[in-house]
Amino acid sequence: MASVIKDFTVKIAVGIRGYSLLAISETLSEHSCTQGTDISPSLILHDIDQTGIEEWIENSFIYNPASEGIYFITGTARFDEDEAEYSVESWLKA
Repeated sequence: MASVIKDFTVKIAVGIRGYSLLAISETLSEHSCTQGTDISPSLILHDIDQTGIEEWIENSFIYNPASEGIYFITGTARFDEDEAEYSVESWLKA
């Protein structure tokens, strides 16, 4: 797999005892440099499933919400053979 870039929006709930994934939308970015067409439509969701939502948030982002509530995270994710790198455009509290 060459470099794949996905645009995403994730809706999470932050509670007293952790995080919950409420919704996710991910689309192939127009900046993606892919070879072939065999790209999973759920790369980000698969990444979350592999690490767990708490570890995914704590390891993927510099900012982590400090208060309880519903948050929308938007950004891009770049995937290659070895890693996923996340870049957040915004954290919005609902």
